[in-house]
Amino acid sequence: MARATTRLVAWAYALGGALRLALKSPRWGLRALRRARSLQRQSSWAGLERFVLDDFLPRHFRERTRLRLGGPSAAVYRKFAGVVQAPPAASPLIQPWGALRTPARILVVREGAMGDVLLTTPIIRKLFADRQGRAVIDVATKHPQVFRDNPAVHRTLDPRALADELRSYDVVLDLDGVYERNPACHAIDAYAFHAFGRVDFDKRLELFPNAQERERIAQVVAEIGRPYLVVHKPNHHWPNRNLPAAFWQSLMQRLLQGWPHAIVQIGGPGDAVVDGDARLLDHRARYSLQELQQLIEHSAGFIGVDAGPVHVASATNAPMFVFFTSAHHDFRKPLRAGGVFVPLAARIDCYGCQASNPPPGTAYYCRRGDNECVNRFDAFGVAELVVSALPDAHAS
Repeated sequence: MARATTRLVAWAYALGGALRLALKSPRWGLRALRRARSLQRQSSWAGLERFVLDDFLPRHFRERTRLRLGGPSAAVYRKFAGVVQAPPAASPLIQPWGALRTPARILVVREGAMGDVLLTTPIIRKLFADRQGRAVIDVATKHPQVFRDNPAVHRTLDPRALADELRSYDVVLDLDGVYERNPACHAIDAYAFHAFGRVDFDKRLELFPNAQERERIAQVVAEIGRPYLVVHKPNHHWPNRNLPAAFWQSLMQRLLQGWPHAIVQIGGPGDAVVDGDARLLDHRARYSLQELQQLIEHSAGFIGVDAGPVHVASATNAPMFVFFTSAHHDFRKPLRAGGVFVPLAARIDCYGCQASNPPPGTAYYCRRGDNECVNRFDAFGVAELVVSALPDAHAS
């Protein structure tokens, strides 16, 4: 039923897009109608559907971005000399090879998801640093909170706004789909090669908590009053990234036996939470990304499943213990200078299958068809490994 509903929605989008194009250009509409009739005659409705859904819809799903690359043409100032005034020149930045007056206007596009957007922060930092701060960088994203107070970012834009008004940029860097089309390397490296043709630079992630957020988390830490672990299990819509609830319950119980302190559970309202012990604290849906980064930074360690909060933890130096199934840990690990990172890999021969899945890799896929990887973890062994790695495990 779900697949049939998705097909109907896809057809509705495709027909709506075709109608919009036909209204703009009746000649295009007439050609499209003739082609549709020809395809239907040659290969029946199945052939027409494959063309509409596999070819037309991906090309026209979203309105084209309205961008004007570079600045106004110099011809307008020549033709209307004395009438049209050029904007005032900024103070020059002196370089060994000359003087730069105009900062580069750069647009970076990465719509989602939150963790994937956070992975762009080293790219944006380098774009800004390479130009010695002489860059005005806008980011089009559905997760603007990632860039709040980021000194390299001029502003964030709703991606839909790019189709609503004309904007002018010297450089447009579209990172949507980049790592998805290149799944057999680290996501940040895929971004880096796309942006710079090189990957040998500082690729640590960063968030910018303000003074109020730092103070709030300091108060939370004081209220907890003892060392604590931060844990996160998302209820993921991909079944091969969704660990069984019974396993997670067992893991928390095993941790409580070996860890005498608190366990802080984070995530959204729909993510997993385990109760039954005063040391299990439910802190879901309480924190901004920046506050969450501070909470993890001050923790004894982070335990989570491959999802957005893992990347928030990567922006800290806290010990990390992360479960991986379809994504290989080599392609998601934190690229930071310090801090312990222990990948918890599913014990199955197809571990990390996402690296060899059919591109673009944006949808659920399991070649076995049974999602067995999520069952290949041992709660006792994981708890023992985590507790043995934590210096505060035996301090009460």
